[in-house]
Order: sequence, then C-alpha cells, then structure tokens
Amino acid sequence: MSPLPPPVGGIASWSSHVLTYLKESGYQEKYHLDTAIKFRDITDIGNLARITSGVLDAGRIVGLAFSKIWKIRPYSVHLTTSGSFGLVRDILVSLICKISKSKLIVHFRFGRIPELSQLRNWEWYMLVLLTKISNEVIVLDRKSFNALTDIKQKSNVHQIPNPCSSDLEEISKIKSNPNRNKDFVFIGHIIKEKGVFELVEAFSNFHNPPNLKLIGPVEPAIKEKLLVITKKNNQTNWLSFEGVLGKFEIFAILKTSMALILPSYSEGFPNVVLEAMACGCPVLATDVGAISEMLDFPGDFASGICFKPRDVKEIQEAVQKAIEGEVDLNHMSKMGKRKVLEAYTMESIIVEYEKIWHK
Repeated sequence: MSPLPPPVGGIASWSSHVLTYLKESGYQEKYHLDTAIKFRDITDIGNLARITSGVLDAGRIVGLAFSKIWKIRPYSVHLTTSGSFGLVRDILVSLICKISKSKLIVHFRFGRIPELSQLRNWEWYMLVLLTKISNEVIVLDRKSFNALTDIKQKSNVHQIPNPCSSDLEEISKIKSNPNRNKDFVFIGHIIKEKGVFELVEAFSNFHNPPNLKLIGPVEPAIKEKLLVITKKNNQTNWLSFEGVLGKFEIFAILKTSMALILPSYSEGFPNVVLEAMACGCPVLATDVGAISEMLDFPGDFASGICFKPRDVKEIQEAVQKAIEGEVDLNHMSKMGKRKVLEAYTMESIIVEYEKIWHK
C-alpha cells in the first residue's frame, strides 16, 4: 500500500521504481493498492484542506483496503506512511490486517520520528500505537531506528534506505563531469516547509548572487513572495522558476550544476539527493532525516555538506564554500557515485524487503 503518481512525490517515485523492478524480475506474488491523495493539490498544505481531503481519502483507501485484504488474505501487507493525520487511516488499516490475520509491515517514510519522540504530542502517541500493532517496522535513518527500538524489539525494527532506479544505477557508473557550471539547483515542491524562503534570502544576501534554479510545482502566491525577496539587492535575474520537468531533463541539469541545494525543515530519505549523488552533483542540504548518513557527512568520503534547518546564515556559508573552492566538489562528486553503487542499488534493497515480507 503506497502512492503512485500523480501527484509526483518521493514515496510515489519509490513505489514506481520498486514495482517496475518487481515486474521486470518476474515477481508474481504481489498486489498493489494506490494510496495517492485525490482530493487536494499536493502543494495545498493548509490544515483545513488536509483534514477535509484526508477524511475523504482515508475513507476511500480504508474501504479499498478492507475489500482487497479481506478477499486476498495476503501473508503480509507493506504499508507506507508519511505520518501526521494519515496515521488515523493507517491504524484503521492495521486493524483490518489483524482481523484478516495478515502480517503488517509499517514503512515510516518521514524523518520527524526523533523530534516527535521529544514532543510527545498526539502524533507521537498515534505513531506508538501503530508501531505496537504492527508486526514489523521499517525506518529510513538511524535516529528513527533508535527512537522506535525504545518501544519495540530491535529484531522487529529495520533500517533500510531507499533504492535508486535502474536508470540512476547506470548513470552512477559513468565518470563524473568535471566541467560543471556555476548554477545551484533546488528540486522539489516549492513550499515553505522545503526551506525555500530561507534559501532565496541567503542567495539575495550575496553582492553578486549565483544563479539559482527552482524546479518543481509552485503556487502563484509563493512565487510572488519569493520574487519580492530578490528585489532587496536590485538583482532579480539570478533566480529562475523552471516548473515541473521530466526525470531525464532533471538528470541532465544535475550532471552539469555546481550543487543541489535542499534546505528542507524535514525529510525522510529524499530521492532527489539520491539522484544528485548518482549524477555526480554535490549536495548542500539540511541535516534532517537520513541526509547526513546518505552524504557520509562529516568525513573524508562526504558527497556533500549538511547545515542546520531554518538558518539563512548557514545556507549562505555552505554556498560560499562551494563557490570559493573551500570544499573539493570533484571529490564529492566521485564519492556520491561510489556510495550509490555500494549501498543503494535496487537489487540489494529488494532483498532486504523480501526478508521482511517472508519473515
């Protein structure tokens, strides 16, 4: 149970890659239930819209889950979740699994678990309940693993990274391009939670700002506010909105850009970081979720730089290091490609999933 595009998103991309690989491998013992949202735009993150659409989507998904699980009686159900209000839906699905005697595997696809364990709010207690009901749990980063092993046996909690697609695996085998341009690129939904306001603010503080490309869907109101920030130094031509691009267009940009920059407040295991590493593009990103583990930062094998979220000054300093050559971008490029091939191939990750499916 996981979302498929549309809308495009990290979990949806993961679903596409995994299902494609299983199909090409002749894996027959599966049924997929699409849990993508249908009743709101993914860039509409207001609480009212999320609650209203969440109720409608949850009712639809739980109804489908009950119908399919009761009919098929699967040995295991692999449920992906991004937390928040969706946990209510997930708990209802978990009860269906209990009734049908299907093993439940909950795959937490977000990096806020350590933060929630400190807050002890309603979301944390919903997450704890779901964790206790489930048979197995998959997380994306070490901090989340440590937080959940306090409430569930270690043997039932598994840290497994996202796999890369077959396209990215082939790209990773190609030698890095040493002739990068001076462009920085952001890829994702252009919303406040992705740190885009701090990002544009940091770039506008440069006397001669480097080029910054924002790739992804954006609401007109957000775009206008970002453009207002650029006007403070009377130079606006450094910022461009590229819209939604196809994956091969994105790969081409990553191969030639100076760095990917991702200042998100929260992430799980972002596919865009994996894509940048495969394309030999150094990464500047916040230290959230699994990002520092992906980049091996800090260390001699780092493929990027991490900084604190919501910090304009730290973003600016990271960009400055890249521009002035204080970090070896060519070395980071090579390390990123090597890490993808050593740790994130689809073949190796699917083996880990299968161990849990058939456990």
